[in-house]
Parts: sequence; C-alpha cells; structure tokens
Amino acid sequence: MSPTINVAIVGATGHTGASVVDGLLASGTNFSITALARESSINSDANQSLRDRGVKVVSADLTGSQDALVGILTGIEVVISCIVFSSLKDQVPLAEASKKAGVKRFVPCNFGTPAPRGIMWLDDQKYEIIDAIQRLYLPIPSST
Repeated sequence: MSPTINVAIVGATGHTGASVVDGLLASGTNFSITALARESSINSDANQSLRDRGVKVVSADLTGSQDALVGILTGIEVVISCIVFSSLKDQVPLAEASKKAGVKRFVPCNFGTPAPRGIMWLDDQKYEIIDAIQRLYLPIPSST
C-alpha cells in the first residue's frame, strides 16, 4: 500500500469542494482527508455526510488565531482551498499558517477560466492571493 497523503480541504461541502473530495476518495490513492469547517456549520448534515465517508471534519477560523490554525495544519501535506468567492482573501492567513505548519503544497481557490489582470474583479482577487502565496515561497500548482 502506498503511503498516506494528508490533505486538508477548505470548502469541502460546497460544489467545487465536494467534487474534489469525491475525486480524492475515488482515486485509489491513500488520502487522509481533513475538512476545515466553520464552527457554525461543524454539526451540519453536509459535514456529517463527510464524516460518514471517512473525512475528518475540524472547526477552523481562518481569520482567528494563527497558532490554532497552524496546530490544525501540522502534519498536513497538501491544502486545497475551495473557499467561497466572498472569502477569497481569507486564503492569505490560511497560506501563512500552512507555511508555518510545514505544508508542502498549497492549492488556492483559483478554479475557473482566468482573465488578464485588470479585466475582472474576481480574477484580480485571485491574483492577489497567488502573489501573497508566492511571497511565502509556498509551492502552488503551476497551472494557477
């Protein structure tokens, strides 16, 4: 059996995040998946459904204590952000905590067709996040 790859997902109950979880679970690779959820939704039916499928669900405040977030991410190898678009900037403290926790790869929420800088507000937000992650020297997929 291949070694376990520890993955944390933000937004695992959303459309994109659920698709990522489905893909990881169906891949045949030995993933240990942790879903980071808001305290207000920790006991939701959607999060219970994740638990029923073997996903560990933990409460995480992306804009709260950096030390608490580092503690949650310690031992995680890959962080995949499928965060809702209205919270895109919350990925900066998530990336900072990921770097401090020793995460090897960070996948920012950059799903969709990209536009050049200055054309689309939402894409400009995504570019700001990518710039912040690159300043941390935290590896991201080359397709972002």
